[in-house]
Amino acid sequence: MKIKLQMILTLLMVLSAVSAWCLIPTQYMHETRKTKLGDLVPEHFGDWRAEKNGSSVEVPAELLATVNKIYSETVSKTYRNSHGEVVMLSIAYSKEQSDSANVHRPEVCYPAQGFTVVKRQAEQFKVDGHNIPVTQLVTELGERKEPLSYWVSVGNDIVENKFAQKLKQIEYGFKDMIPDGMIFRISTIDVNNENSFRIQKEFAYDFYKSLSPEAKNIFFGVK
Repeated sequence: MKIKLQMILTLLMVLSAVSAWCLIPTQYMHETRKTKLGDLVPEHFGDWRAEKNGSSVEVPAELLATVNKIYSETVSKTYRNSHGEVVMLSIAYSKEQSDSANVHRPEVCYPAQGFTVVKRQAEQFKVDGHNIPVTQLVTELGERKEPLSYWVSVGNDIVENKFAQKLKQIEYGFKDMIPDGMIFRISTIDVNNENSFRIQKEFAYDFYKSLSPEAKNIFFGVK
């Protein structure tokens, strides 16, 4: 009886291992992308024009090395409109969206650059009837106040939080697909948080309107 029980348990373990192996996705979503991320980001749109010299903060070498290891492509641009309002855009794209990609979330990478996160809130940006779940932070570095808005995509879907991100990864896995992923961040330097978030929302909408259907899907999850 004891031998039979051991055989049954061994068989169950083997079946479990085989099932787990069979469920490992093998197709990479990034292989279906035909356009480089940077080619989809316009130099000008609406009232916004990209500037040659942005208002960035020097990134520590260790953090930069980690980001470069995780992400296959990053895009950083600074835009200005006719009212003198300035917005910094940062997009980090990973061919394989995994837990390690969380390192570039602003809650992590901003403190790594010396910033303090003083406020965090959930928001939604509305584009063509679609609600984009957005996380907004207020960050400080000395006298520099930098409110920001960002969202995360897994494959062709925007996810609200880390739990939703994990569920979406599993969902793609059942489709035998390894999803790519992206963090889309908009920030401004302003002591007025409400004004900053208003500008960021307007910028996001103007950016969205200028995009092709393919780019709208990639950046905003709009199908």
